[in-house]
Amino acid sequence: MPALVVGLVTAFVTVRLTLGRFREERWWERKAQAYADLFQALFDVQWHAKRHLEEIEEGAHFVEGYMKQLADRASAGYMAIRKYAAIGPFLFSPATATRLAQLEKSLDQRTYNLDPHEEFSETLDAVTAALKDLRTTAHRDLRLPTQEAA
Repeated sequence: MPALVVGLVTAFVTVRLTLGRFREERWWERKAQAYADLFQALFDVQWHAKRHLEEIEEGAHFVEGYMKQLADRASAGYMAIRKYAAIGPFLFSPATATRLAQLEKSLDQRTYNLDPHEEFSETLDAVTAALKDLRTTAHRDLRLPTQEAA
């Protein structure tokens, strides 16, 4: 009888620990995917701004379909940034959520009374700075090794 009780208790504890670990791993995977999606959105907005600045400053000419595709991806990127800024406190670390809120505010502030060069320059600067900061907070939040240690 004591062996049966010990076996049942051991089985119960093992199942509880396994389920806890499974939930933790699933949550980590969701958080990692959210960071990946966020970085893709930031990249799309950044790339769109860079290409427009090349057109303005250097007279570069890109195929019309390419620029339309970049504009569509940047538009989707802005929406993703806003989505992650809204749900940031639930999904991300406080540092990431705060940085996303700052970025969203920065992107929303600068669209009035600016010429295209100023608008794209400010967008590029804001997104580039946010990418740098968010890489650091993502490594910390996901408990990844830092780039220097890797």
